[in-house]
Amino acid sequence: MGKIRVDELAAQMGVGSKEILFLLQSIGVDVKSPQAALDESTVLAILQGKTHAPKQLIVRDTESKAFRPQKSALSRIKIVDKQVYVNDVAQQEPYKIHKAPPGSFAEPIRDFFPPKPQPGRIYHGADEDPYWYEEYTKDGEIVVPPDHYFAMGDNRDNSADSRYWGFVPRELIVGKALIIYWSFETDSDEYRRTDVVDRVQQITDLVTNFFTKTRWSRSFKIIR
Repeated sequence: MGKIRVDELAAQMGVGSKEILFLLQSIGVDVKSPQAALDESTVLAILQGKTHAPKQLIVRDTESKAFRPQKSALSRIKIVDKQVYVNDVAQQEPYKIHKAPPGSFAEPIRDFFPPKPQPGRIYHGADEDPYWYEEYTKDGEIVVPPDHYFAMGDNRDNSADSRYWGFVPRELIVGKALIIYWSFETDSDEYRRTDVVDRVQQITDLVTNFFTKTRWSRSFKIIR
C-alpha cells in the first residue's frame, strides 16, 4: 500500500480531512496536517476498524433531535458557563444556539456540567437517574467510557441530551447525516401529541400550509 496523504485517505473514505486527523490523534498518531503522509500500518488500523471515525449522531429521525458527538474514547468533558471543553480544550461550535448568552442566568447541568457530587444521595425515581454523572465524574470532569458518546443538541439551552440521560452506546449510532431533505415549521412539542385528534390536526396543517410553513432555506441542504 505504501504511503498515502491524509487528505487523499479522507477523500477515499468519503469524510473530511479534519475527521481523519481527529481519528488519528485519538489513537495516538501525532499528525496535524492534511498533507502529512501515513504509513501502511496506520492506514490498515483505520480500514480494519481498530478505531472509530467520529460521526454525526442520528439517534432519532426528526431534525430537531439530531445530535453531534462531543467525545472520543476516554475523553474528559466539562461545561463552564456554556463553553464545552474536551480534554481541557475549548470547543469551537459555530452551529450551536444559546437563547441566554454566557454570563446571564445560569443553570447547573445545562450551563455548568458536571455539577458537584452529592454524597449519600439516594434516588428513588422510576425514570432515568438525574444524578447518573456522579459515577463518571473525576476532578470536575466527565470521563467518557470507551465506545460511548456524549451527545449534545445544537439548540443548547433547550435540548434533552446526554447532560440529562447519559451516554450513547456506539452500537446505537446508525450513520452520518447527509442531507436535510425537508423541514416543516411545527410546535416544539408536536411530536409528543400522538392521539387520533392530534394526528388529524397535524395532517390538516400539513396539507393546508405545506408551501407557507415549509422552511425552504433548510430543505435540500447538505450537512457538513
